[in-house]
Amino acid sequence: MFKILPFIALFSAITFTCVAQKLKTTKQVSGIYKEVYLVDKSTGFRQGRYSVINMHTKDTVALGNFKNSARVGEWKFLDPKSSSTYIIYDYTKNEARYLNDAFLPDSFYVKIGGGFEVKKVDRPLIYTGFKDELNWRIAQQIDIPIEDLIEGNVGVSILNFIVDEMGAVKEVKIVSGFNKEIEQEINKIVMQLPGKFLPAIYNGQPVESSFYVRANIGLPVQSFDNTKLPPYIIHLDLISKKIGTTTTKRVGYATKPLSPAIKPTRN
Repeated sequence: MFKILPFIALFSAITFTCVAQKLKTTKQVSGIYKEVYLVDKSTGFRQGRYSVINMHTKDTVALGNFKNSARVGEWKFLDPKSSSTYIIYDYTKNEARYLNDAFLPDSFYVKIGGGFEVKKVDRPLIYTGFKDELNWRIAQQIDIPIEDLIEGNVGVSILNFIVDEMGAVKEVKIVSGFNKEIEQEINKIVMQLPGKFLPAIYNGQPVESSFYVRANIGLPVQSFDNTKLPPYIIHLDLISKKIGTTTTKRVGYATKPLSPAIKPTRN
């Protein structure tokens, strides 16, 4: 028995080393957040622990696990400002284990009969991520030609996304078109989001809902009043910023809960 134990310990150490050698730690920085995850060198799949870290506060705002690039088990998401738990979602069972009502709006833009209206809801449309992660992901992945900003090609693009009763994005509409490339980019980002949507619930039943993405391309930030921005509108500011002799793009997003700058249209 005692002769077997050293062999078991040696075998475990070798196994751990082999697994560690197969996995590569990857760090990806976007804005103030850093994603840290493991990638299987042989398959390219994400495996094991995943986290998102706020580099200003050093807090972990998202924590979960991957198996063959699929999210599995319980994932925990926080509110970056208060460090309070925002959502706990079980991807294996496809169910929300915890939703922090303090951060959820009580009204949303949902389909009633043949059209969409702003209604008090049991639960709004929710993206499974840390608070304002949806805004951050869209903002940080937009690839806007810096030449457009330098040359003064400025304007506003507004897209409307419709999410069905199962939480799938079923349709996108261009409400106000300005830059076709950016509009296509925003659409692509939303369709390829790593998390999932939890459908809005109205009168105890899941319903279709809608949200807008408003992209300010190069206009002064003060042109928009975002102090009363409702939860169904994501506002992005895509502007240029000069650092020394170099001009770079900067993407910001509003996080405060529509100045009626965009009024929902009824179908």
